[in-house]
Amino acid sequence: MTGDSAATPGVKPLSGLFSAIEALLARQLKASTAARTRLTALHGKTLALEFTGIGLNLYVQCSEDSVKLSSKFYEEADVIITGTPLAMLAFARSDAQDSIRGGSVKFTGDIGVAMDFQKLFAALSPDFEEELSRLIGDEAAYRVSSIVRDLSLIHI
Repeated sequence: MTGDSAATPGVKPLSGLFSAIEALLARQLKASTAARTRLTALHGKTLALEFTGIGLNLYVQCSEDSVKLSSKFYEEADVIITGTPLAMLAFARSDAQDSIRGGSVKFTGDIGVAMDFQKLFAALSPDFEEELSRLIGDEAAYRVSSIVRDLSLIHI
């Protein structure tokens, strides 16, 4: 059973953000045969991202034709990745092995499924700055992207 609760503080804004990201991923899936192939292999699988220090968990659930995001998941995830938000950002933007070896990011679960998720995200490769510019304009999107890039350079 999955879902966000409107009664939970902070979930309503997350639901809107999740919907926007899901729409972005749907556009990328439509445009990429490789991503659709990867998604089919992940049907029924769930990736949990546990952000330590901020009390946020993100669950990425794959169906046959879509990727759904949620802040709640009531079953065991196939893969759990745990780390601070900055460690996760560094992990996503740099050599994943360095983050794992350094202990700033931890994995639990099926490593094969984790690798399949990594391949899916690589095949999707959305241009987040372009997508963000649709919402807030080019200049603001560039500034936000620059801040995120700068944060990802911080070694944790």
